[in-house]
Amino acid sequence: MSEETAEKTDTLLTPEQLALRWHMKAKTILNWCYAGKLPFAIHLGNQWRFNPIDVEKHERNQRVGKVAK
Repeated sequence: MSEETAEKTDTLLTPEQLALRWHMKAKTILNWCYAGKLPFAIHLGNQWRFNPIDVEKHERNQRVGKVAK
């Protein structure tokens, strides 16, 4: 495992960090989590977190879907 990959798996993103990355409000991210629209979201107690590797996979799949339309 490369250093970069190891670093990505050590740190989970918060809804606020994901919202900044996707240029939207954190509340939207949270709403999507509760609605089940982000299947890679991790629910820990009363908090949501996101593995950066899963986020990247989701982003790649979204880009591929947009090109195919």
